[in-house]
Amino acid sequence: AMYIKAQRSARNATVARDEAKSTVKFFTDDLLASVYPERAKSPEVSVRYIMEAASQKLQDRFTDKPTVEAEIRAALGLTYDKLGDYKAAEQHIRRAWEIRRKQLGEEDPDTLAVLSHLGRLHLMSGRYEDAESLLTTAIEAQKRVLGKDHANTLQSMCDLANVHLDQGRFDEAKV
Repeated sequence: AMYIKAQRSARNATVARDEAKSTVKFFTDDLLASVYPERAKSPEVSVRYIMEAASQKLQDRFTDKPTVEAEIRAALGLTYDKLGDYKAAEQHIRRAWEIRRKQLGEEDPDTLAVLSHLGRLHLMSGRYEDAESLLTTAIEAQKRVLGKDHANTLQSMCDLANVHLDQGRFDEAKV
């Protein structure tokens, strides 16, 4: 049994390494190479231009490596979020969540991370009912999987408190 467990761990490590290589390759070869000054229309390339190029290049690119697509979409979603483009962020984060749920399961920490991020995006967009529903689901699972004191669990709890604060539900906002 120990031998099988060791084999499985080695295989998981190999898969993780391959996925990381594919992700880095996408960002360096496909994305950054596409905006070299000689290839881009202008030497001043905006972050938004790069993001849109990445989003387009991602279409049907990783059908054989869905977890790589999810990883890239999570990164793009975070960047769009930081740019304040919550609609574009939500498209990537929602797709990352769908892929991870199917590939990794509902309660995988990576699945829960994008579920929580999706809830936070709903909060930022003022869609409080959706935010509350997603964050509540995320928190319940994060407490089970990660523990109540884990940084991701605490972040989700903080986001849920902000949902309640924005709605004027001050008693519920106490964490």
